Amino acid sequence: MTVAELPIQIDEAQIAAFCRARGIRRFALFGSVLHGDFDSRRRDLDVLVELQPDAHPGFSFFIT
Repeated sequence: MTVAELPIQIDEAQIAAFCRARGIRRFALFGSVLHGDFDSRRRDLDVLVELQPDAHPGFSFFIT
């Protein structure tokens, strides 16, 4: 599935900047957002990240 096919809008440049700032090597979506029945008003967004080996962000990972 491509970003254009997702039922939500994603700013790829903003996600890339977020990942660089937090030492994220890989960012992936999974779960209901990849299925045709996703409803952003009733569902959460499942995200999986893989950090760079030297990344130790602690709680700063969650602060924007």
